[in-house]
Amino acid sequence: CGTATSTAGRTRRSRMERFEGRVAVVTGAGSGIGRALARRAAGEGMRVVIADVEVNALDEAAAEVESAGAEVVVAPTDVSRPEQVDALAGLAYERFGAVHLLCNNAGVFQGGITWQRELADWEWVMGVNFWGVLHGIRAFVPRMLESGDEGFVVNTSSVAGLITGAYSAPYIASKFAVLALTECLAHDLQAAGAPIGVSVLVPG
Repeated sequence: CGTATSTAGRTRRSRMERFEGRVAVVTGAGSGIGRALARRAAGEGMRVVIADVEVNALDEAAAEVESAGAEVVVAPTDVSRPEQVDALAGLAYERFGAVHLLCNNAGVFQGGITWQRELADWEWVMGVNFWGVLHGIRAFVPRMLESGDEGFVVNTSSVAGLITGAYSAPYIASKFAVLALTECLAHDLQAAGAPIGVSVLVPG
């Protein structure tokens, strides 16, 4: 994993150089990008903790990741619930003693006209897409820092975190928030001199 971030004309680069035998945690791993991230981590020789709210999809993903030869822990998790993300972190550290790669990937979509969306729609999208990422940061990063080992955090935003448009306000607002949160996390870790890199994934 590597990232280059330009700020005020300067370029900073952080990398995680070794994957074999290390531990990855992937949320939203039941399908799509999350499942692909888990498979790739397994292919790099990592042990993998996969989390998703969809239990059946999570079991299918586990079978795929195991077929790649990885040791897998399955953790049904609603990332919008901080206690469940804390439990995910506890499980990962209890089982493997460390986490080196954290992929805060879980996400949902809700479109529609801005003023017509119910408050519950906004709460659902922000709960998963933004609060889920923040819960992941708060549950895992302090433990990663305490270990003193190198690590990496990947947060999934979207091209919708860069470009606005009609009919998708809850989703777009959540993905802009993830982008900003990720950049702030990178600044904080750099200021702390931490050996933890950060990237934001922008599909689309």
